[in-house]
Amino acid sequence: MSWRLFSARGVAADARGAPVLLFRPVARGSKVDAVAVLLALIAAIAYGVSDFLAGLMARRASVFLVTLISEAAATIVVGAALPFTGGVIDGTSLLWGGIAGLGGGGGAMFLYRGLARGSMSIVGPVSAVVTAAGSATVGVALGERPGPVTAAGIVLACVAVALVSMGEPTGSVSPGEAWRALFNATAAGIGFAVLFVGLNRAGGGAGLWPVAAATLMAMVLALIAVVVAVLRNHEQVRGIQRISLGSAAVGALGGGATVAYFVATHHGLLTVTAVITSLYPATTVLLALGFLRERLRRVQTLGAGLAAVAVALLSTAGG
Repeated sequence: MSWRLFSARGVAADARGAPVLLFRPVARGSKVDAVAVLLALIAAIAYGVSDFLAGLMARRASVFLVTLISEAAATIVVGAALPFTGGVIDGTSLLWGGIAGLGGGGGAMFLYRGLARGSMSIVGPVSAVVTAAGSATVGVALGERPGPVTAAGIVLACVAVALVSMGEPTGSVSPGEAWRALFNATAAGIGFAVLFVGLNRAGGGAGLWPVAAATLMAMVLALIAVVVAVLRNHEQVRGIQRISLGSAAVGALGGGATVAYFVATHHGLLTVTAVITSLYPATTVLLALGFLRERLRRVQTLGAGLAAVAVALLSTAGG
């Protein structure tokens, strides 16, 4: 696999003029990279803040409209970085980026649809676990072999993200509603796993072009959803002024998080970086606790503690 250097002219250099790699090749195996862990944590925090703001914006306007504006902002943010990251554009990388964008955009819509129907206690934990476990499973299938400590951290992280994302029960749920919530949650989790795996498989040789392809594809998908909602359900697009700045912030954070994950997954193992990034619900829960005065349940406190232990295991594991 080839790896591209970067700078304003496509190649970065240190003080001595020697080239510096943005993406370095990682052998399939069991080693855990500290830089990858740090970047994955940054991605998780940024995704969590982005989702928190998206939830606030979705209370003021259509979920599809919020998604469209945020994905447009993410595309602009990533596009502005392209001239400084270089990379050799190739069809395979762009294809994987487009597939990742379909997964990410579709996953977000299924997640928001499930949450809008009041099934947080089902949608939150199920989607998060499917994302983490699905990404880790693909990583192992691709030949990654996490060591015992790393594997323990991955399993603990999957349990933690399920616990920390459990919302308050929303009363009695009929069997039909429960199955619909389970479908939305599973579809969302699969979509986010496709996002993580797709960006990993895109490789580092094309710079940030796969990320740009992903955000652009997600924006197109959101635009189609808005058009369909208007034509099929006769929904009116209102409240753009009330959500424009907030939704743009959602997109800027989401775009930055995707870039951080993209670099992380090319510094370390997919099984590690995707699972750590999947801990983003912890950030959303903490922000809801601080700004919306929501009460932290005991199970969520336990999940937050397990998440900290999981990250510690993944950070200190040497294989």
